Amino acid sequence: MPKLPLMGHLVLGYPTLANSLATARQYADAGVAILELQIPFSDPSADGFVISTANHKAVAQGTTVAQCMEALADLRRTYPALPVIVMTYTNKVYRYGIEAFARQLLDIGITDVIIPDLPPDSLQAQALLSTGLRLVPVLAANIPEERLNHYLALQPAYWYLMADFKITGQDFTLNPHLIQLVQKLKNYSDARIGIGFGISTAEHLKAIGEIADFGIIGSALITAQEQGDLSRKLAELVENA
Repeated sequence: MPKLPLMGHLVLGYPTLANSLATARQYADAGVAILELQIPFSDPSADGFVISTANHKAVAQGTTVAQCMEALADLRRTYPALPVIVMTYTNKVYRYGIEAFARQLLDIGITDVIIPDLPPDSLQAQALLSTGLRLVPVLAANIPEERLNHYLALQPAYWYLMADFKITGQDFTLNPHLIQLVQKLKNYSDARIGIGFGISTAEHLKAIGEIADFGIIGSALITAQEQGDLSRKLAELVENA
């Protein structure tokens, strides 16, 4: 089986904006296939302790959306072909201005965003989608059929599936009903399917390799960075998945 591509998550502004940009470059140079870069928010409800703490520290030192946009533009100049997905929360986009937020990302060359607390049928979602940005749906195995149909109608380029019912950074478990959701998505969509939440080792990536197009890791990479072990961790995940 070929190696499973990796989407690596980090929080812009943690521990500093310059450091987070250097870490994004380290991810890319190590062979991470997709970058998921989070604009920090004070109440990251979908995130566990590690990522929440990184968000809080980035916000506390004054990291702004405008600064993150500059960092994203800098990164895009260095890696013009590398897929980059921006992740944040609805309040952050709304306060910055939906049109301004979308226009800047599109000008940079970023077309896909993860906003886990944004309902797909909301006015805010409609306004965002009307600009040409695409939402990356975050789905659990028990998503109701009606809500799934809302997401299918968006025709996303990526699906982000939760490995199980939890927040980020907890122990890895794979919900037994996830295979059914994956099959349903493949029947109605050509979008690439990623699985995250709790994944931290090459063995975890291998466990999802039969059903996913890529694995998603955040907390384990942030922890490795804090421990001065990021280079080794990236090599383990990219080379052995």
